[in-house]
Amino acid sequence: MRASIFLLAFLVSMALMTVEPASGYDFTLDIFGNADLDDDIDQADITYVEGIINGTNGATNLSDANYDGQIDANDIDHIRQIINGTEKKLTLIDGCDDVVSFDLPIEKVAVAHMPEFIVALGEFHRVVGVPSYMLTDDVLTEIYPDIKNLPEFGKTGSFDMEALAAINPDVMIVWDRYPEEIEDIKELSITVFELNTTKNNNKIDSFRKELMQFGYMFNKVDRAKEIISSMNEIEELVKSRVSAIPEEKRVKGISMNSIEPPKARIMGEKWEIAGIIDVAEGKLAQSGSEMDIEAIVGWDPDLINIWYWSGSPDQVYGSDKWQGPRAVREKKVYKDYYITSWSPEIELLVLDYAMKAYPDRFEDIDFNETYEGFTETLYGVKLSPKPGKTT
Repeated sequence: MRASIFLLAFLVSMALMTVEPASGYDFTLDIFGNADLDDDIDQADITYVEGIINGTNGATNLSDANYDGQIDANDIDHIRQIINGTEKKLTLIDGCDDVVSFDLPIEKVAVAHMPEFIVALGEFHRVVGVPSYMLTDDVLTEIYPDIKNLPEFGKTGSFDMEALAAINPDVMIVWDRYPEEIEDIKELSITVFELNTTKNNNKIDSFRKELMQFGYMFNKVDRAKEIISSMNEIEELVKSRVSAIPEEKRVKGISMNSIEPPKARIMGEKWEIAGIIDVAEGKLAQSGSEMDIEAIVGWDPDLINIWYWSGSPDQVYGSDKWQGPRAVREKKVYKDYYITSWSPEIELLVLDYAMKAYPDRFEDIDFNETYEGFTETLYGVKLSPKPGKTT
């Protein structure tokens, strides 16, 4: 309990602390002007470009800050403007490796995915349209109640292009699963920030990088760093408890998108950090593939996890087909909370997985209190974790 209270106090006070650079994580901030290829734009980038001009440093792919095809004193001026938040144009490489230039300030945004990041940045008042599901989402309507009054533009894969044209956003944030749809959006002269679902499913640092890019786009860099610091605190807590567990003593698990039909998903870095061996890793055609229960029984996982959107432990315990794995025999089939991994709350999922796999290592941590403190720090609203859906 004492550690839980300490963590809660740390998170609540995070916004009041001096912001430190989001250093030590495995990403390069893909914004032109980040000449030294670290995770921030600062005086060091000015110094680096001065070195390029003087012939003492080699040019990097992000040295051309104003993206005019040459590296000169104008790039130094542009970097200063980025640092001061006065630049009129920002050019970056989005999640799908496309070079995109944004006219600043951004006034109107359509958010198809990752809305929680925009709420946490304090910039959701710029949103002029959302997909239909967001209008009734249990979490979004709590952290930003006015979302219910926003125009909607349909569902991913079948966006209403007339509705998008009517709201006429400057920028749209959308994932990459429907390339033809994205091209249709661009035909409306909407600048698109495209999210890479493969990278984001595999690496939490991809979220950190995109959050920092949003911070520069909306002139909320310090706030982006605060959010990353809160995410890092949860992750470091988990690592401190499980990283020393030897491989042979680690829990083996499998995560299911659905129970009937059985579809397994790859958990990637989320389970690596939580100290769980994913028995499906390298054995699926793709994450979310349907598979034979016999294969799962043969892998004999210690733990079975069920995605928040469908299925329940009772389905597994009550099915003759699922009898056999250690997880079923020992009643270690768990259901995700209704927490999206496409938000800063992904680190809470990591904590929850680790607590379920190694409860004895987290006896002093109250997940509900930690969740409440984390969400209050992020959104200004203290939330309680919601149960996942079972149908």
